[in-house]
Amino acid sequence: MAFSGEWAEARGEWFTAFLEESNRIAGESRQPNEAEMEAALSFLELDEVAIADLARLVEVHAPDAVLRDRSELEVAGGGHEAPLGGPDVTDALDGLLARINRSELTPHDAHCAYEVLQPFTDANGRSGRVLWLWQMERIGDSRHHELGFAHTFYYQSLAETRSKPRAEAPRAAAQPEEAARPLAPPAAEQSTPAAEAPKEAGSGRSAAARRLIERAKRSARRS
Repeated sequence: MAFSGEWAEARGEWFTAFLEESNRIAGESRQPNEAEMEAALSFLELDEVAIADLARLVEVHAPDAVLRDRSELEVAGGGHEAPLGGPDVTDALDGLLARINRSELTPHDAHCAYEVLQPFTDANGRSGRVLWLWQMERIGDSRHHELGFAHTFYYQSLAETRSKPRAEAPRAAAQPEEAARPLAPPAAEQSTPAAEAPKEAGSGRSAAARRLIERAKRSARRS
């Protein structure tokens, strides 16, 4: 398909490759068709994204898919159970898009939130990746032109992990000089110095030692 304008001339090749990768992730090893490319291109030209814009994008990939705004509309797959369908899904998606439009979320975090929500009954992955692409183009991050979605998202995940505060290290590890010091036992378990054995006055020896000496002397006299 031939795009018109400077956008197509500069980005048509990687754009087609991006949509092909997106289809492959969804289990369809094929190039994007004309309708899919037109829908994605129109989406990327939006100034802001609304639920209706995503619904039009989803319809191209899955004509029977709808917004999960009713309780009976549930989806599950890949070990993930999405929130129950109903008005809360609509409210959550509306709130998510508001934050995306205000640039309050990174493309990585916004994509994760969208996929956890699974707002439609189908095509959440493909619509979510185009939404991610819309954010990336909006902020001028062009790594995906060379790396594609999966590779770029991998590096974004590493960056997000590094930026999160690490769990506080155990106190003993943080202060090794204290950890190396033996801990005193609880007060109830602390031992007191053993009382010295009584000594006989003037002998300078303990009673036990004195008895041993006397026993030895008696044995010597008998012999």
